[in-house]
Amino acid sequence: MTGISIPERFSLLQAAIWLLRKEPPISESNFAAARKHLTPEEVSTNNRAGDLVRALHGGRLASRASLGGRKNRDFYFIYAKPCRPSDPAHFDPSQTDKHYDMPVPANAWRFDEVVWNHSALSMYYDQIPEEVEAAERQPTVYSRDDIRSPYFWHPISVSGADLLRAFPELQADEPSKRPAKPGPHPKYDWEAMYVYLAITADLDGLPEKQSDCERLALDWFAEQGLSPSESTLREKVSPLYNHPRRVPERMSRGRGRN
Repeated sequence: MTGISIPERFSLLQAAIWLLRKEPPISESNFAAARKHLTPEEVSTNNRAGDLVRALHGGRLASRASLGGRKNRDFYFIYAKPCRPSDPAHFDPSQTDKHYDMPVPANAWRFDEVVWNHSALSMYYDQIPEEVEAAERQPTVYSRDDIRSPYFWHPISVSGADLLRAFPELQADEPSKRPAKPGPHPKYDWEAMYVYLAITADLDGLPEKQSDCERLALDWFAEQGLSPSESTLREKVSPLYNHPRRVPERMSRGRGRN
């Protein structure tokens, strides 16, 4: 793939944002830190979100996800082992010991069932308890509701290469192919940068040197096709290193090395 480097795979939500807002995808960790969501006005069958679902339903674009259930407002997974084909699929709910990253069946896609901001798709799937299998040998009338249960495909991801094949016009949205346009400087999401640095500090610790932290922030912006000046970035990062709570600690480390 030419142009800007994008992740090999990314979430359904990032794919929708690329189509709707012309914002290329970034790493999922950085995207989570940015806390971007679709607005109700953007969720419409008459715009690019609708085009995306039609491509998925029509088989022009493939997607993958794990099959799970839902409890209250939180997703949880009941990883299910596929047992035989159906419309769209049969799954045995008793098989909960394996994680399956599976293709989402094209005919499972319905626009009204997409949970965009969770990159999820809700659907009812047929279960096959032993009694139903036995009923195939000794026909018995069962209520369809007795063998149907709600599940969710989540988190749904798509391939960047596949998305560009389905929507080749996205190639023109890659920053490396856009002509430079005069005008005001781009707006930088400093709040999202601080969130990213806070998450990094929590997981890996803040870099000891401010310059290393500046490079970390610069790489984060680069993944979005942005490049703030070094002086501006230094100004934004310096409060993290010159905070009164950090100065005594740094002085103590300095004395310890002498």
